[in-house]
Amino acid sequence: MKFLHTADWHLGQTFYEYDRTAEHQAFLDWLKHTIEKEKIDVLLVAGDIFDTANPAASTVRLFYDFLNHISSQQPELQTFIIAGNHDSAIRLETPTPLLAGTNIHLVGQVKKTDDHQIDYEKLIYPVQQNNEPVACCVAVPFLRLGDYPKSDKGGYDYLEGITRFYEEILDEAKDIADGKPIIVMGHLHASGTDFSVNDTAERAIMGGIEGLSINTLAEKADYWALGHIHKPQAVDGNQHIRYSGSPVPLSFSEIDYPHQVVIFEVNQNKVQNIDSLLIPVDVPLINIPKNGYKDLESVLEEIRQLPEKELFDTKDYPYLQIRIAMNKPNPDIKPKIQQGIANKAVRLAKIDARMHISNDKMTLKKQPEIIDLQNINPKEVLKKSFENKYNQPLPDYYETMLNTILADIDQQKNQR
Repeated sequence: MKFLHTADWHLGQTFYEYDRTAEHQAFLDWLKHTIEKEKIDVLLVAGDIFDTANPAASTVRLFYDFLNHISSQQPELQTFIIAGNHDSAIRLETPTPLLAGTNIHLVGQVKKTDDHQIDYEKLIYPVQQNNEPVACCVAVPFLRLGDYPKSDKGGYDYLEGITRFYEEILDEAKDIADGKPIIVMGHLHASGTDFSVNDTAERAIMGGIEGLSINTLAEKADYWALGHIHKPQAVDGNQHIRYSGSPVPLSFSEIDYPHQVVIFEVNQNKVQNIDSLLIPVDVPLINIPKNGYKDLESVLEEIRQLPEKELFDTKDYPYLQIRIAMNKPNPDIKPKIQQGIANKAVRLAKIDARMHISNDKMTLKKQPEIIDLQNINPKEVLKKSFENKYNQPLPDYYETMLNTILADIDQQKNQR
């Protein structure tokens, strides 16, 4: 019996204001084809189906069209989809009544019993082949405050709570599975994972404290299908604990990530043949320069080497990030770059310009100070921001301009 594990679709994401519907549709088409080609029996989608809790109607339709396709064209496919931290748990479960009689299970919320206890059984599903149980799927959505047990002190400690949640649900699953393999789905940050600190999409969910120590739970399940971290990996070298990663790059921090799904089999009560299958990237990301930062003239020379526009439709053009090293503020950077790429087959996403200090090192942004907003001084904010960005004092003419603006504001206040 073959399983396919994927996660972190982030349908509806805009990339620096560029619409990505065509890329997401291309991935879903590839996934439908792969399910058929690889003869997949079970599809596991481990959260972050959508990029926001309130996706556009067109984005929701994209997801529903996919569900409709697999339910009508591949009715034997058993599908389990959990909510991630980007998803609305209630919204994800909305089409559930329409899916009655299908093999699609949408799990957004942790249900409670009449006496307000966690109903673990509602998250445990049989995986069947020829009407016989082959495995047990434990589908745990992203756990929010109140979903997990209270600590012994009576409050909600996140790390302690989710650890206890997984311990208790896996103990219950063991009794239900009756010796069959246990497949766990979760959307969480496991300790020991490798991810980019610069990627806002996959930063630690609760300030770095939510790294679940999964090693203590590793042997309680035969496979962990995880979502949230966009870099595909086996956690701490455990081949049966996997992040499938995102199907498309969601930021320039992911430019070198492989994009893939994980396929594995269950045979004779064992998980076997865990392997990955690469997803074709429809629209690549490009950095100029490829590594580090260069001066404006060097960057413009690399831009000249880019291919010329040939297609009127630009939706297949790569996204471009420009990284420039400066010795002093230069207002000509953006117009010169825009002029340089005007006839190039790229889409400009970001210009990252930084002050060059010495030894080819760039300035680092200082840790923001805690500021009393009631007593904030606009001049000081401008001075500090300028010094942090350009590593030099604010020029007098900028301060004069600000003084003029502030004087106008005061005059308007006095006239009210």
